[in-house]
Amino acid sequence: MEPSYHACLVLINLYMQTKIMNEGWASFWHSRIMRELSLSDDEFVEFSRLHCSVCTPGRNRMNPYYVGLKIFEDIEKRFGREKIFEVREMENDVSFIRAYLTEELCKDLDLFIFKLEDGDWTITDKKWERVRHAICDSMTNFGQPYIVVEDGDFKGRRELYLKHYHDGRDLDFPDAEKTLQYIYQVWQHPVHLETQVTEKDQTVIMTCDGGKVERMVH
Repeated sequence: MEPSYHACLVLINLYMQTKIMNEGWASFWHSRIMRELSLSDDEFVEFSRLHCSVCTPGRNRMNPYYVGLKIFEDIEKRFGREKIFEVREMENDVSFIRAYLTEELCKDLDLFIFKLEDGDWTITDKKWERVRHAICDSMTNFGQPYIVVEDGDFKGRRELYLKHYHDGRDLDFPDAEKTLQYIYQVWQHPVHLETQVTEKDQTVIMTCDGGKVERMVH
């Protein structure tokens, strides 16, 4: 029997909740199993090359293979082999990061908060507690904005009214505008999106009626 659409969504959801743990766990055991094999020098060099190409720090984003591997190695070092099995069974990515990403690991992994400013990536914070909090926040709703349909018949004219539940992270307005234009193509009626702008403490409503997206400040 083929899996149902709902079952597939459940599996995807479960995978996304443990992506860092899954990749870290696989890398942890892959390296240990390969070290136990009787590899030739050439085979060991090839394994090391492939392993390093996967488990390296990310340049523009966090590498889940690398971070997951280093956290599991640190847990084993501090608590013992049995502990990693307990953690693997009981935790998800958010609780895994919150409980086991230490100040020392943040420094070793060179983790920091950064953002794009005037076309350049700029480090904005390296304090480890805030870095850990930002990573956990990014995994809520898989890091995507939480947007709901407030009204599917806004103004009684079948206009669609969406609301962004702001969690301290502003929307990327160019991406939001493109998304509204795509939604309009499907909905075929005006689409509105309410959001917040943190810096200016403003409520902004974006509207697409098939052409350019307009913004109105409330």
